[in-house]
Amino acid sequence: MSQQSFEVAFFTIGEFEGLSADDTTRTAHIDVPADCLPVAATLQSARQWLNEQHAHIDMECAAELPVRGYFSFRGANVNEGLHVESAQLVALDEGFVVRASLGNGVSVESDLIAIAW
Repeated sequence: MSQQSFEVAFFTIGEFEGLSADDTTRTAHIDVPADCLPVAATLQSARQWLNEQHAHIDMECAAELPVRGYFSFRGANVNEGLHVESAQLVALDEGFVVRASLGNGVSVESDLIAIAW
């Protein structure tokens, strides 16, 4: 297995002036190291099992992992990018998302990524 890389849109968790606006382009470059792939598979299996056991409850399975990312904001009044060296990998029914807290105090969540193992 080798590292998997993704380029996806992301959104801010909460409203932040200049960073959450509709005219701001938000792009995440995410690297999932090879040693995180077995954990991703386990998270997905755990979520599936939990959903089978407790179908009436919406749950997430997540782990804080050394997932690296670069989150950039581009717009009329902003041109900023921030690195993260650790983030939450969250298993959902449709795939995974990455949640991170950036150095500027903004929390973000990526669009879905499809990790293969």
